Amino acid sequence: MFSKIKAFTLIELLLVIIIIGIAYSYIGGHVFKPENMITVKLTNLPNIARSLNQKPLDFIIFGRECNKVAWLHNGETIQVNYKIDIDTENLRFYRFNYYGELDRFEFPNFQSQKTCFKFQLFKNNSNSSYLVQNTKNGLFYLFKPYFQNVKIFDSFDDAKDEYLGIKLNPNIL
Repeated sequence: MFSKIKAFTLIELLLVIIIIGIAYSYIGGHVFKPENMITVKLTNLPNIARSLNQKPLDFIIFGRECNKVAWLHNGETIQVNYKIDIDTENLRFYRFNYYGELDRFEFPNFQSQKTCFKFQLFKNNSNSSYLVQNTKNGLFYLFKPYFQNVKIFDSFDDAKDEYLGIKLNPNIL
């Protein structure tokens, strides 16, 4: 008359959950370590920004110690899980002024705090375009617009000539 229904007991279910939790904490601790995260550098920043498929997008390093990072989409903060490896202390920024001269510039403050670095990806897929000098390693990084990789130069004059060529002849893109 009564059929025997086979089921797991509460103790068996708890044991399975505990075992799964221990296994996940062990495996998850090794798989999701910060070392396994993608590292954002000056050279790969445009590609990483484009891979987020969020346009417009602002990447900002700010704060008194340049230790805060914000990724903004339409002014709203988005969560991005990347390790940042950009030494802003030794960076100098240049862009052409109205007269065609290359001038050093600083970024405007962000949230009333010093902005150490800013990269923008615009709705039309173009991005910030300027020349960055790393005074520590002596290299110059040219951020080119429209799907171009960051180009690295050993001399200021070579970087300036390339940057001027882009500004005067956008067809070389």
